[in-house]
Amino acid sequence: MLGDRWKLAGPLGPDDEAKLLRAAIAMSLNGDEAGLARMRQHYEGFVAQARSPEALRVALSGMDGAQITSSDFAKTTAENDTFASWVQLMKDRFRQSPAPVGDGRAVKPTQTASGAPTKG
Repeated sequence: MLGDRWKLAGPLGPDDEAKLLRAAIAMSLNGDEAGLARMRQHYEGFVAQARSPEALRVALSGMDGAQITSSDFAKTTAENDTFASWVQLMKDRFRQSPAPVGDGRAVKPTQTASGAPTKG
């Protein structure tokens, strides 16, 4: 899944961050505290740079809750609800009015879309 990604410098990409989150949640639900401890050890340096650091902290903390605060949980939940609401709003908006395509001007072969002369 993530392999040795923890050995590479730089922040996790969105796909790797999602994989880490899913893996941590799965280990937590399975009660694999040893696996979570290894994952925490390898990936804790990436959490601060993540797009959703609070979600990763919650997932990597495991079911014992020793490293999670109620404010972390509340913040993550609120952010997820806010994001889901925004996505729904954007879906509704795009369904109501499709995105504009061009400005309706015909483009002559001797000029670009901005009106500048073409080369050649």
